[in-house]
Amino acid sequence: MPLTKNIKKTILYNGDVEIVFDDSLDERGRPKHMYKANGVVLDGVTSIIAKLSKPALVPWAVKLTADWYKENIEAGKAYDELFLEKLYKDSKKKHDEASKAAAAHGTFLHKWLEAYVKGKNPEVPTNEILKKSSEQLMEYFKEHNVKIKMSERMVYSKKHGFVGTADGFGTMDNNIPIVLDLKTSSDIYDEMGLQLGAYNGAFKEEFNVGMERGLIVLCGKDGSFKTRVWSRPELEDAYAAFLGLYTTYKYFKKS
Repeated sequence: MPLTKNIKKTILYNGDVEIVFDDSLDERGRPKHMYKANGVVLDGVTSIIAKLSKPALVPWAVKLTADWYKENIEAGKAYDELFLEKLYKDSKKKHDEASKAAAAHGTFLHKWLEAYVKGKNPEVPTNEILKKSSEQLMEYFKEHNVKIKMSERMVYSKKHGFVGTADGFGTMDNNIPIVLDLKTSSDIYDEMGLQLGAYNGAFKEEFNVGMERGLIVLCGKDGSFKTRVWSRPELEDAYAAFLGLYTTYKYFKKS
């Protein structure tokens, strides 16, 4: 597979810092998703949070496998060795296939949202689920007067050394400053607050002002739609928790 280069440079802190984001494909065809500052590889917010245990993933993967067997096995019917071997191999891929489908859903919605908040008036998707998700997004944004002033905004903490890209910074309701992140997972989880807290903490470090709210908007790949708001004190608590997790992350990284 030919390697595809996808490198983006961002200037932060009034020109004092240049972050290079390399999302080129590696030898296995996977995005590198690597941040660097002055040639030094930085730790990403999502990579740090990914080290948290996610116990719900195990029963989710088990259910996908069990459902696959249930759909393909009939009571009282005989199956040969080749069929059973293929069934076995296919069943082990179910969780990966579901993850890739969710990733494709998320990639499209993130691009659609970025175009929408920039006033490019993107067409409503023809795919039934994506159409429903985009319409729910527009309805929520209008109902709560959500205005995104910085979309796909990179943030970096010079003090702590982590970096990430927030889906947006802007305002909602009565011009209340917010940090926003769009999710396409099956539900909204507490650790998503750590992500918002980290983005807000790095933003505040650069501009000396933080957000009053953190907003997670969930557009599930099944068409579900949910939101959750974190208050300013909750964002600050989440940031403190994130920094604690980052300390642990660096400890094991050195091991």
